[in-house]
Amino acid sequence: MEKELNSGKEVVKNFISQMDDIPNVDKKTAEVISSLHEQNKLTEKNLQNALDNLLLEELKKTQSENE
Repeated sequence: MEKELNSGKEVVKNFISQMDDIPNVDKKTAEVISSLHEQNKLTEKNLQNALDNLLLEELKKTQSENE
């Protein structure tokens, strides 16, 4: 019996849909990736920009808590 191979798009879609089930995955990061994918904007540049924004938000939050 032969197993059907999935296309790259199908593999990415399946992975993104199952990210929340992976232990220790940051929920905000998963949401950003999922959102970019849904908007058909999941590119290296867009992902890097979104992750940079998340990092800046977390740094600001941490600084506010320490003041």
